[in-house]
Order: sequence, then C-alpha cells, then structure tokens
Amino acid sequence: MAITPDLFSYRREIFRKLIHLSSLWMPVAILQFGAKPALVMFSVALSAVLLFEIMRKRRGQLTLALNRAFGGVIRPQEHGAFRLTGAPFVLASGILLCLLFPPIIAAAALAIALVGDTAAALIGRRYGWTRIGNKSLQGSIAFFIAGMAAVGVTAWATQQPLAFLLSGATAALAAAIAELYAHVLFLNDNLTVPLAAAAVMWLFL
Repeated sequence: MAITPDLFSYRREIFRKLIHLSSLWMPVAILQFGAKPALVMFSVALSAVLLFEIMRKRRGQLTLALNRAFGGVIRPQEHGAFRLTGAPFVLASGILLCLLFPPIIAAAALAIALVGDTAAALIGRRYGWTRIGNKSLQGSIAFFIAGMAAVGVTAWATQQPLAFLLSGATAALAAAIAELYAHVLFLNDNLTVPLAAAAVMWLFL
C-alpha cells in the first residue's frame, strides 16, 4: 500500500477500501454464472463507470453533485483532467481475466487482488514503518496473508484440490510483489496485480 499524505485521512481510506471490497461481486459472478455472462456484466459496468468518469470531469451541476457524493473517497491525484479512479481498471482487469484464463483462476486472481490490496492499504498506512519506494514491507506482508486467505476461501467454496492452494499461495506472493513495484511499470495496480496472480496460477496449474 502506498504511504499517502495526511490530506487523505485514514478514515477516508477505510471507507474507500470498503467500496473496493464491494467489487468482490465480480469473482462471485464468475463462479456463479460463468465467464461469458460475467464478461457481459463487467462490460456493462465498465461502460457505466466510464460515463461517471466523464461526467465528473465536466463542469456543471451534475459534476458538483457527483463530486459531492463521491469526493470523499477519490484521492487528490485522481481529480486531474486525465486521471481515472481505480474502478475502471478493476472492471477492465475482470474483462481481461475472463478472456484469457479459466473461470476459477480469474475468480481467484480477482479475490487475491481485491482482498490483498485492502489489507495492504489499511495495514501499510497504519503500521508501514519499513519503506520500500512509496510503499511498505508491512503492507506487502498483509497483502500476501490476505491473498492467501482469499485463495483458501475460494478453494473451500469450490472444493479445489491441494494443487490449487499451492498455486494460489505462489500467486498471492507474486501479486504482493507486483503491487509493491507497480509504480515501476507506470500502470494501475488494479490492472497489473490480478493479471500477475492469474498468470502465475495458470503456469502452476
């Protein structure tokens, strides 16, 4: 998790991450309905979110209303003219995962990224004493542990074998590293982290 300035309070970070966790409907949708229906859902949701992103950048009463409603969970750097929130990238990653990987891997990778990122943000901001770039070792450890928990729940819910758990553990580690060094690639970690986790699981399975 990035060690952010005090301008974005810890309370706002918690609220933002609760919204982030609500995206767990995505792996559930993949497992419940399959990749193709989930792909349609994600595409519709992405279109709606992109419309929101366009409207909040424009001047007018609607923009004021949107920023008033959601401004508390939008980071200062996301208010720039060409900056998006994390939501479009989460949905885009879901679309790519459904296109490129088997449903169980796509669902597990999304769960790892969503739960791991939340843990990294909250633990890293509060207890991230050991800095690595603009993030922290403690946040990355929290990511790995939470990612492992997400794999365990996914394996239990879908009755996966031990090989799935082992590949998931490796994927959680790869995702934690990808999140830690996401700034090196200049890409949004909501896109790169789940793809990294899925690629590792696919290689192992």
